[in-house]
Amino acid sequence: MMDSCFYEDTALLLMGAQRQFDHYSQGRRNNPDAERLMKRLLARWRDLGLPVVHVRQHQPSPDAFLRDFTPQTHELVIDSLHGCAFTNTGLHAYLQTQGVKKLVLVGFKTNGMIDVTARVAASHGFEVRVAHDATAAFDTQDYRGKWCVAEALHAVTLASLQADHIQVLSATDVLASVPDGAASYA
Repeated sequence: MMDSCFYEDTALLLMGAQRQFDHYSQGRRNNPDAERLMKRLLARWRDLGLPVVHVRQHQPSPDAFLRDFTPQTHELVIDSLHGCAFTNTGLHAYLQTQGVKKLVLVGFKTNGMIDVTARVAASHGFEVRVAHDATAAFDTQDYRGKWCVAEALHAVTLASLQADHIQVLSATDVLASVPDGAASYA
């Protein structure tokens, strides 16, 4: 369980909430409810004035975002072309200047950018949490040409992150840790 001051100095990293990762463009995926939970987390962060970072993957165009995840003018948008939100993006410096020490990661893909970004963030000293039901993986063909199902990729990736001391929890637990009347991020 998270500490009661979890939300203070905590940024939400909304990763890959883009048209290229909608339900059908990448094939079959797990967690069909991920977008709904991502929206709930985003709404709470916005209501409290906590920092939100949108990570746009491979498509640096403003219309790449899914309709419900369009960034607001004060929210940082970074473009990642390398599979990690920290690689050549300036994200680390931005988070440091904002006094952010904790991150909540949501979005796509669990076994891609979520995995790599969580590990790099932890190596930079951030406390990292991944909301398992607000992320998703897609069926993927392996190096032998065999299909790996999304549920297995998702579960194995999250288990590996947890084994490396990255907290994996539900969106409900994240939301419960942020009191309704929490003070805004200064």
